Amino acid sequence: MEEAKAAVRRLLELVPNYEVDTVQDPPTFTNLVEEVRDEIQAEPEPEPKPEPEEEQIPVQPPPEKKGSNTLLYVGAGALVVGAGAAAFLLLSGGDDNGGGNGAVSQFPLPPGRP
Repeated sequence: MEEAKAAVRRLLELVPNYEVDTVQDPPTFTNLVEEVRDEIQAEPEPEPKPEPEEEQIPVQPPPEKKGSNTLLYVGAGALVVGAGAAAFLLLSGGDDNGGGNGAVSQFPLPPGRP
């Protein structure tokens, strides 16, 4: 019987507004739930425990960065790549002489019919 009371007590702690179904539940269970509910209400409410004061933890600021050269390296690399691409485009003319503004060569004529 004590195990049943303990189980009903846990039930009422989890679901304080639990209602017994008088149609489906047997009268012994209904009486047990009411008995345990009365016992719980008769008990004095425990006084709330005072919350412990929070311990003050000193907060240190993050260390200062001494300057990062990453942005400098990325910018210089982009500049070098851009200058190389510009030089390639300006110096290549499209002909086989390696020069700049020469005339564009025409395609050769197709061979004649046999």
